[in-house]
Amino acid sequence: MKKTYAAILAILIFILIQTLGGVILAFSGTSTPFALTLSIILSGLLTALILFGMRFTQGGRTFSPATIHWPLASVAIVGALCADFAIALMSDPFDLPNLMEEQFLQIAATPLGILAMALVGPVVEEVVFREAVLGNLLRGRMRPWLAILLSSLVFGLVHLNPIQIPFATLVGFILGLLYYKTGNIVLPAIVHILNNSLSVIEMNILGPEISTFSYFRLLGLPLYLALILLLLLISFFSFRYFWTHYSKCSHA
Repeated sequence: MKKTYAAILAILIFILIQTLGGVILAFSGTSTPFALTLSIILSGLLTALILFGMRFTQGGRTFSPATIHWPLASVAIVGALCADFAIALMSDPFDLPNLMEEQFLQIAATPLGILAMALVGPVVEEVVFREAVLGNLLRGRMRPWLAILLSSLVFGLVHLNPIQIPFATLVGFILGLLYYKTGNIVLPAIVHILNNSLSVIEMNILGPEISTFSYFRLLGLPLYLALILLLLLISFFSFRYFWTHYSKCSHA
C-alpha cells in the first residue's frame, strides 16, 4: 500500500505545482509566451526534484541508457510513433476543441518554448507518470494491465484540454507498455520527445492554420482509412516483435 500511496502523492504533487505556477502567473499579470514557457520549465523541474528528493523514483538502471537493448528499442520506437500518428488521425474527424491552441503556437515559435515542449515537458512527465506513478503501482504489486491503464488515464486527464485528453490517454498507455517491458524511462522518454517534437514542427509549419487543418479532408476517406490501417499494422507487428524478443525486467 505504501507504493500505491506514493503514486497518488506523486500525482497530487504534480497537480499542485502546476496549479501554483498558473496562479503565480495569473496574479503577476504576466502572460507572455516567455513567462508561460519559464513557468512550464521551472514547475516541471521543481516537480522532478521533489519526487527525487522524496525517493518516489528509483535510480540506477531505471534511468540508464546502457540497460536498453537498442536494436529492439528502435523497432519499438517505430511502432510507437506509428501508433501515435494513427491515434492522431483517428481523432481528427471529431474536431475536439483546443483550449490551449494560441498559447501552444506562441510557445512553439520560440527556442525556449521548443525546449520546454519538446524536451523538458516530456522528460518530466515520464519521471512523474511512468516512473513515480506507474513504477510505484507496479512495485506495489498492482496487476500490470491495471497499473498501466490507471496511469495512462491520469496522464490524459491532467492535460485538461479536450483535444489532448483522449490522445494523451492512449499515448500514455503505449508509453506505459514500453516502461513496463523495459523497467526504464529512457525508451518511453525518447518516444515522448519525438512525438512532441513532431507536434512542434507541425505547429511551426502550419501556424494559425493548424486550427482548420484536417488530414481527413486533405486525404479523402479511402486514403485516410488506408493510412490508418497501414500505421496500425506497422505498429502491431513492431510491438509484437519487440514484446516477444525483449526480455521482461523486474519491477520489484
